[in-house]
Amino acid sequence: MVLTLGENPVYPIEQFCKVLGIPPPKGIPVLGENEVCVWEREQSVAPYTAHYRLPAQLQQRHKKKYAQGDMDYNSFVFTGKEGQLHLVANNLLLFAHIAEGIDTETWLYHLQRKDFTNWFRHSVHDEELAKAGVEAEEMSDPAESKKHILEMISKKYTA
Repeated sequence: MVLTLGENPVYPIEQFCKVLGIPPPKGIPVLGENEVCVWEREQSVAPYTAHYRLPAQLQQRHKKKYAQGDMDYNSFVFTGKEGQLHLVANNLLLFAHIAEGIDTETWLYHLQRKDFTNWFRHSVHDEELAKAGVEAEEMSDPAESKKHILEMISKKYTA
C-alpha cells in the first residue's frame, strides 16, 4: 500500500514504481485539503482519495504557534511598493498590530498582490482566514478590508 500527501501525489507513486520496475497506475487523483492518495497495488484498484482530520490537540498547538509564537522564516514581511519597509510579523498578533498602524499605500500594495491571502493559506495554514483575505481583496474601501481581516484574526486567535 502506498499513501501520499501533498500537492503532487503522482511523483511519489512514480518513484515507488520506478524502484520496483513496474508501470505506475492510471488515474492518480488530484488531492484536496485534508486528503491523502491511497494505492493498494496488490488489490488491482486504481488509486483513490481518503479524508483525514488532524487531532484537535495538534490543531490547538499550531493555533497558538501562529497566534503568539515565532513563525521564523514563515513570518510576514511588510515591505511596501518600493521596498522601503522591512516590518516583520512573526505571528498573527504581531501582524495585526503592525497592520493597524501601516499606511494605506502599503496595505493596498500587499492586499492587491494577494500577499495576505497567500500567507494565511500557505504559512498559517488557515483556509478560513485565507477566505477572509480573498473577501478583503474584493472590497473597495481599504479601511474596511483591513477591518475585515483584523476582525477574523481577533475572532479566531485571540478569543
